[in-house]
Order: sequence, then C-alpha cells, then structure tokens
Amino acid sequence: MVNVLGDVAETRPAALSGVPEALAVPTAALHWYGKRDVRPLRKMGHVTAIGDDVEQASDRANEARDELSFE
Repeated sequence: MVNVLGDVAETRPAALSGVPEALAVPTAALHWYGKRDVRPLRKMGHVTAIGDDVEQASDRANEARDELSFE
C-alpha cells in the first residue's frame, strides 16, 4: 500500500487524472477518499497491489500511484 498525497502548492478543488493508467497496472486498486479539496501533502487516498513477493507488490503500487496527478 502507498498513499496518494496532495502534490499541489495551494489548496484547490480535487481533480484527479491518470486513473485509467493507474488501474492498468496489474493487481493495482485505487482507494479514493472522496475529499473535495486537495491540499499540500493531504492524504487523498491510497493504492494497493499484490505480487509474488513484497518487492513486486511495492513496485506495482508505486507504479500505479506515479500515474496519478491533480490537475
């Protein structure tokens, strides 16, 4: 599991992009908390993934998270 944090400089409405690309990563699942505003470093959700070992699961979760961004 890896957190999805607000990567913005100032508070603004939450508009997440890259979801289809993130969900295309094998076994990745996005857990979105439905918060209306994104703030700097605010936890907005998390990504989980499974793999044959911890390293593969971690790599997949990070790969999926890296596809996400706030517009």
